Amino acid sequence: MLLRFIIVIMLITLFSDVTHNYAQASSDLNKRISHLYEKVYADPSNVSLNLELVRSQIQIRDFKGASGTLERLLIIAPENTSAQLLAAQVKIALGNFSEAQVILNNLLDDEKTTAEATQRAQTRLQDIKNTTDGFSWQASMDVVAGLSQNPENKPSKTSYSLYLPSTPIEVSGASQEFRGLILSGRLEQKFNSYDARKIRLDLAHHRRDYNSYNKSDYEVYSGAIAAISGDNDPFGGTIKLVRVRVRERDFMDQVGIESRKEIMTPFGVSLSLMGYLGRQTHRSHINFSGNQEKTGPIGKVSLAGTMMIGQNAVRSSIAFDRKNATNSNYAYYQTKLSFDANLSLFGLNFLSQASLLRKRYDSAGMVYSDRRRRDDTATLAFEVNLPVAERLRALAPNMRLSMRGDATRTFSNIDRFNSTKSELMLKASYQWQGQ
Repeated sequence: MLLRFIIVIMLITLFSDVTHNYAQASSDLNKRISHLYEKVYADPSNVSLNLELVRSQIQIRDFKGASGTLERLLIIAPENTSAQLLAAQVKIALGNFSEAQVILNNLLDDEKTTAEATQRAQTRLQDIKNTTDGFSWQASMDVVAGLSQNPENKPSKTSYSLYLPSTPIEVSGASQEFRGLILSGRLEQKFNSYDARKIRLDLAHHRRDYNSYNKSDYEVYSGAIAAISGDNDPFGGTIKLVRVRVRERDFMDQVGIESRKEIMTPFGVSLSLMGYLGRQTHRSHINFSGNQEKTGPIGKVSLAGTMMIGQNAVRSSIAFDRKNATNSNYAYYQTKLSFDANLSLFGLNFLSQASLLRKRYDSAGMVYSDRRRRDDTATLAFEVNLPVAERLRALAPNMRLSMRGDATRTFSNIDRFNSTKSELMLKASYQWQGQ
């Protein structure tokens, strides 16, 4: 009970701090822009004040306001290089690629353009080309080693958590060392159009082996093909296929269709709305009795918001899942609230995550009780990119090392399902990419 209280207090404190920082940063920026408006109104021909206002408007993603300020500024100072570069940046953000190309090409043709401005104009033109046309690919390999702990050894029978394939199987036992390998690849074809249309193919294989507890060894094969359109507010439709294997035997297949819509707001917050419908098929397995009865449709909806504060990104989301099964007695519901923060501190990149998850099971076989089983799960996770030695960086510039730790506490209305789990993991990643 004390641990539960401490976790809740930590989560509330974290959420309160993040929300307060959001509000404070947004308030300070809005006050600064209002002050700049007053100064520009008092001195409309002041080029430096207008440039400062434009950069502030871009920071809060008010591209239409920035475009209006630039139109006035370019009348006052039509040959100002900074204003022209900012105008091209705003045109790109608004999806007006052809107008941006005209501005940038004029800068390159002008003999008075400095070397620095020329380089920036060339970079912008290359960005436009990469956005509107071409084929690209990338591949990555992650090697993982770590330790997973379940000191309370609950539930008394081995419990598996494979509703979402990315969730590792829960380990029953005091301490289990593991190693893993993740291979992934992405192929993307961008079409020669100004609405950022593209087709994307993703393939991945994820394997985890426990040194002394092979009942939890598993691997996940996944593939997805997506059609995406839109630059400022992209929309995508994706077909997803997943196969999970446990101890070299097929455990579960999942196939579904996902739709996702991104919305950019003028307040510096991007929203993502997602819906998913699919079917989950459980296979006959030597370690699982009645597994096939859990086959059935699944659905999920989620809403996420992301805010950039300088180089730092903060994201919050809420998701709701439902799963039914062939046997009408099998069903469960899941609601998840999560907060993520990606921070750059002391030259290192930190990722912190906190989530609250509630599950409700409507199944006699899963409840082991006359009561409906309800689980509340709190998770805290922290990941940091580790510095790489100079010699290793020279030999492998695309190498990344990271350390991740997480702790999960589950409170159930059925005592046998109360549990505390933790994991510490070291990951080495390498990435290749090309056009």
